[in-house]
Amino acid sequence: MKTQLMATIGISLLFSVLLASTAHATRYSLTLGVQGDGTVTPDNTNSPYPSGVTITLTANASNGWYFDHWSGSASGKVNPLPITMDSNLAITGNFLAYPSYSLTLATNGQGSIGLNPSGASFFSNTMVTATAAPAAGWVFAGWSGAFSGTNNPLSFAVDANLSLTGTFAQLPSFDVQPESITNPLGGTVNFTSHAVGTTPLNHQWYFSGGTLAQ
Repeated sequence: MKTQLMATIGISLLFSVLLASTAHATRYSLTLGVQGDGTVTPDNTNSPYPSGVTITLTANASNGWYFDHWSGSASGKVNPLPITMDSNLAITGNFLAYPSYSLTLATNGQGSIGLNPSGASFFSNTMVTATAAPAAGWVFAGWSGAFSGTNNPLSFAVDANLSLTGTFAQLPSFDVQPESITNPLGGTVNFTSHAVGTTPLNHQWYFSGGTLAQ
């Protein structure tokens, strides 16, 4: 009886050891994928993984892209994502591109517009600074198009396709000066001059400290 009991206990112990050994030896694979432009990185790369171990996945988007969601054996938007290895898993990180918008520049008059950062298209909500630089003899007069006013530099977010015009005004100056004339007393004289600049231009003649009628 004692021998039989010991044999039964021995078989039970052996069976328990085999079960424990089998459970400990179970390992699962983790297959990672990417849709879009980015990477998915596990904090432990010793695949296959023992049953019950927790792995943390981190999705990193490339420039101009953002992480949107998980698919496959996981779902949702949590990032980083902890997962428990209780079966073979296949998980995909899905990335979407930020929308981009165009910025079209134009000038009225003589001058230029510089952008920081430079470019003709920008990712949505990129902050851009536009600086108007008038040519010699000209001044910056103001913005029109997507924005108005005279702030210079002008900073704004590109959140749609935009057009921006910088207007420059020419400073008034004489390109033809009046010439001195000798005339008999009481005679009539005619003086001629010409000025350039952004219209409207006004002028006033003076004689002996006083103004002359136009």
